[in-house]
Amino acid sequence: PELLTDERGRASVELSMADSITTWRITGLASTKKGDLGSFTAGLRAFQEFFVDLDLPVALTKGDEIALPVAVFNYLDRPQEVKLELERGSWFELAGDPVRLLRLGPGEVTAERFRIKAVRAGTHTLTVYGLGSRRNDAIRREVQVVPKGRRVMEGKNGMLSDRLEETVSIPATSLDQMERLFVRIHPSAASQVVEGLDTLIQAPYG
Repeated sequence: PELLTDERGRASVELSMADSITTWRITGLASTKKGDLGSFTAGLRAFQEFFVDLDLPVALTKGDEIALPVAVFNYLDRPQEVKLELERGSWFELAGDPVRLLRLGPGEVTAERFRIKAVRAGTHTLTVYGLGSRRNDAIRREVQVVPKGRRVMEGKNGMLSDRLEETVSIPATSLDQMERLFVRIHPSAASQVVEGLDTLIQAPYG
C-alpha cells in the first residue's frame, strides 16, 4: 500500500475508527524519489461529546435478576435533554419502564439502572439508545446467559481416511439451546500439536 503526496508533500487519507474514548498512535513512513527517508509518530484522540455506556457482568445465569447500570456522558458545553431507552428482548423480563427522561447539564455524567431478569439461556444482545436534544448515541453488547445445570463434555477422535462416522448422543434431559458440536480436522499430526500449543501458551488473565 502507498499514499502519494502532492507537489508540496501533503496527502490525506480517510479511515474508520472505533468509538472508544482513547488516543491512538499513528506512525508514518515516507520516502522521496531521491531516496530520502522520514518518519513521524503522533497521537490521534478519539472523543465523543455525548455517549452512553453499559456495565455488564461477564455472564449471567438463567434466573438472575440484576440492576443494569447505564452511564450517560454529556460533555457538551450546553445542557441536553435525553431520552434513554432500553430495547426489549425475549430473553429477559424488564421490571419498570424501558424509557427514562433525563436532563444533563454541561459536562455532567449520570447513571440510570434498569432491573432485568434473564429468562432464556444462550448468547443474546442488549441495546440501549440515548436520544438527546443535541446529540444521539446507542450501544449494543452481547450477553452470555448460562443455564442452571452441569456441563457434560464428550470427545471422540479418529483417523480420517476415506470415511469416518461417529455418533454423538445428546441426553433427553439436556437443556434447550445449549447443545454445541465442534468438529476439527487436522491435515497432519504437526498441525494438531501447533493447535495444542495455542491453548498452553496464553497470557495470564483473571
